[in-house]
Amino acid sequence: FPVTILQYSNGGTWNNLSSTVQKSLVTGYFNATSYNSGYYGDLAATENIDVNGDFASNTFTVPRTGNYTFTATVSSDKTAVTAGGTWELQVVPSSGLSYVSRFMVPTSVSSINVTVTGAFTVQLTSGTTVKFKLYNSLGASKTLDSENYNRFSIVEN
Repeated sequence: FPVTILQYSNGGTWNNLSSTVQKSLVTGYFNATSYNSGYYGDLAATENIDVNGDFASNTFTVPRTGNYTFTATVSSDKTAVTAGGTWELQVVPSSGLSYVSRFMVPTSVSSINVTVTGAFTVQLTSGTTVKFKLYNSLGASKTLDSENYNRFSIVEN
């Protein structure tokens, strides 16, 4: 493949343009925290990789306007739940719409693990903050399963 070099002139010589812009990439896991029934709020998260330092205190800050893909899986321990309850994963920007993946409990249940996975590509403006949130209306407190089953990633496209 040919290499393209951008140059500019200062009036006397041609100079190569260089860039240190690196696209954002964050991966991590949700901590094995217990969430009471009726809980709606932030998922406690730990980053494994954060290429540009865009993720801190459970919050992603958009470095540049553009498209970002958020993927996540939230899986609970095996406990009794209420029929018709909801286990919901949300990607919530500080402005605009929220993005939701939901598990609805069937009418006949006893004791189950609940898992929900979501993947969302969103156009966001620089400076917007984004959080992963959980809603639990299962009629029982649920603790997240091992970090191996509760993962997330954020990729700048």
